[in-house]
Amino acid sequence: MKKLYHVTRKLPYSPHPELIVGSQITVGKSQNPFFGFYNGERVYEVDTPSGKIPCKAIRFLNAVKNGEVQCPNLPQIACEVASHYLMLARELIMEEVRKDTAPDAPSRQSCMWMARTVDDARVWQAKLNGPSKIIEFKVDGKIHEADAGHLLGDSEPLSVTYDRARKYWLSEVSSKPEPELLFSGVAEVIRIIT
Repeated sequence: MKKLYHVTRKLPYSPHPELIVGSQITVGKSQNPFFGFYNGERVYEVDTPSGKIPCKAIRFLNAVKNGEVQCPNLPQIACEVASHYLMLARELIMEEVRKDTAPDAPSRQSCMWMARTVDDARVWQAKLNGPSKIIEFKVDGKIHEADAGHLLGDSEPLSVTYDRARKYWLSEVSSKPEPELLFSGVAEVIRIIT
């Protein structure tokens, strides 16, 4: 059994109850809330003569492009939509490469992200938006150490994305390391740190 740390926050799309000391969870058998987010749709409301209606993201952007819809905050929405699909493509590629390169490693689609120390967890806590807590877990299971510095974050050639994904799964260190641990197994909450 090892002690690891996880940054948790309330997310509207997370199906999990709030963790308390003594809670025990099994990780790796179902989608985590991060990947589960992609089970929903990205929609924007559009004003019509009969009221507001939801419009799917790409259809919405096309309606703006064609002059059918006015959108004063188009740059923000366009960036949200592009980021959404960039992250989805990244995660699908990461899973494809994991299956070939590190098939025994926890999947990013079902893992829990952990850190070795409270200080490492605080680095990730600072990167996340909104209120969060650090939870100390006693864990028993698989752990993959990786460098998030290899993750796709912007437009690049597909061959570069695949190369970076292989380096991630081979645990190579990038030029700007961002260490993260992927965990699957049984985890028990032993302390909550704010």
